Parts: sequence; structure tokens; C-alpha cells
Amino acid sequence: MPAISPQRMQDRYDAILDAAKTGFADKGFEDTSIADIARIARISDGLVYRYFRNKRELLYEVLRKFYERILLDLETQVFRQDGFVARLEALLRLCVPKTQALA
Repeated sequence: MPAISPQRMQDRYDAILDAAKTGFADKGFEDTSIADIARIARISDGLVYRYFRNKRELLYEVLRKFYERILLDLETQVFRQDGFVARLEALLRLCVPKTQALA
């Protein structure tokens, strides 16, 4: 049996995460099964367990990637500014709702 390439493993991992994200968004965490995730990813149920121990671990990884992306976007936008005050103002513009900023 030929070894699976690292790229193929990463592709499967990403497909499982994308499927979990879709399933959780559509049906919620509780109502999405590993079988649902596998079906969306077009893989077998057992293959999901080769990459993740359980559904909770999948949820954790989906959320971790989500927050990682948000923080990277924030960091990118804030650090485009020069100086502390400009960075702080940029951060506040991004994080504080406009209605609160006016209060």
C-alpha cells in the first residue's frame, strides 16, 4: 500500500475541517454527527477519526482557525499604522461598534 503524501494528508484535514464548519453552521454542534461531516467531506466516517479524536476536538479546531484568522486580520490592519496612538485608534475603530464609539 503506497504511503499518502503530506499534501494529500493536509488536503483531507482541511476538507474535514471545512465539512465540520459547514455542518456546525447548518445544523449546530449537537445535531451534526461525524457521519454528516464525513458525508460532506466525501470520505468515510472512520477516516475522520484518523485525523480527530472526536467531534469536540473538531469543534475546537474549527474555532481555533476562525479566531486565528480574525486575529491575523486585526493585527494586519492595526500594524499598518505608525505609532502607538494611530494603532490604538485603528484597533478601536475595528473593535468598538460605531454606536458605542459615539456614546
